[in-house]
Amino acid sequence: MFKQRPSSLRSTPTESGIPGSTENQTLRHWQQRLFKNSYTRAGRRFTLKRWSVKIQHAGRRHTFSLAARTKSAAAAEAKAIHEAIIAEGWDAVLRRDSFRVAGNGDFPKTDPRHWRQRLLLRRHPFPAVPDTAEVLTARIEHAGITQLFPLGTTDLDAAAGQAQRIYQTIVEQGWAAACRAFPREVTIGLEWSTNPVLWTYTTIHTLLKPPALSGQEAPTLRAEIQRVLLLESDPGISRALGWILQQQAGLEYSSCDSEAFLLQALERQQPQLILANHLLAEQWGMTADSKVTASRPQATIVTYSSYADSDHLFLATPGGAGVYLLNRVEPASLLAPILGGLGHPDPSAEDLPRQVQSYFKGLLQPPATRGTGGLAQLTRRERDVLALLSKGYIDKEIAPALGISTWTVRGHIKKIFERLNVHTRTEAVVQYLEK
Repeated sequence: MFKQRPSSLRSTPTESGIPGSTENQTLRHWQQRLFKNSYTRAGRRFTLKRWSVKIQHAGRRHTFSLAARTKSAAAAEAKAIHEAIIAEGWDAVLRRDSFRVAGNGDFPKTDPRHWRQRLLLRRHPFPAVPDTAEVLTARIEHAGITQLFPLGTTDLDAAAGQAQRIYQTIVEQGWAAACRAFPREVTIGLEWSTNPVLWTYTTIHTLLKPPALSGQEAPTLRAEIQRVLLLESDPGISRALGWILQQQAGLEYSSCDSEAFLLQALERQQPQLILANHLLAEQWGMTADSKVTASRPQATIVTYSSYADSDHLFLATPGGAGVYLLNRVEPASLLAPILGGLGHPDPSAEDLPRQVQSYFKGLLQPPATRGTGGLAQLTRRERDVLALLSKGYIDKEIAPALGISTWTVRGHIKKIFERLNVHTRTEAVVQYLEK
């Protein structure tokens, strides 16, 4: 078989500036590596219409026949395959349907039709963003990272096109650029206690612009106002949490995204409560004898974590605890365990555990009848299928993930419909996500 190769295979500098680096390669680099296979029949040479690329990594080499039609889209597809190999390994990539030649309904990630099959209808509105009660969402995976992106519409074609644009931005410019340009759906978990595990969690949408202050006065240092210092380096998450704090009567907040300005922020704000991303809290050494507590010893520190969805949150809870109680709340109720204790100045660290335990004990009272009985009737395999449906998987992706046939997948979905008394996959997923 004859292969047309690019006229120049000269190494092109990568985004890291290192020629031949295994880090993200530029699209120009991948355009230079594209070629079209050809074959000879009856003395005539025929060139295939599709682009191909040969990728070498960690001593292995494989030629991929790309599904994208245009050269620029094929370069983006090749770059995505390379980055997936680095992040997930050869075996995972070679098994993946989305990296095989398109046909029988398969489309590359650079094609909006790929995303149209995987759109999710999420029902976790974020009140800071109008019209998010029911919007289509896409779960986008690339280079080992997964994020949910609300697409701002219920129109299937418009949503698929937006998902494709987000994915193209990620491939061409990186995750950081995409997160600055498009809002994400993020699960925030407040870690009130690690043993027992007592968390409240909610779903937010990252904000691309600062929220409106609704005519609120500028923060002052009045004694009756409880002051909160928010420590968060992600601007979108910081703005969303800032909106939540603005909804609490009697609270004023300021934010800090750099350790270099932490002590200055503590001196200026004099907070009673420090709400900190737990990764920053660890990096900045916020322990009982740290410079933070020395500067503001009466401040209570509460940490939180951010996740792509609630499944990731559940998996990240610390092991070894005797009790696990995680309560989903509306965004404005994220601080519910201590709101009652913020009615007096400087709530002490000694008061916090009692307030938190009192809140969670109230949750253990006999609840009102809830419509989740059907979920309890599902078998373990049916729950596995439903969990993958909630992530936007289609039947032919669920089957290899669980090691079963597509016919078996459809049989499980039929049983799920019967047990949950629903008629569509969307209805089943909504019940699962609201569990």
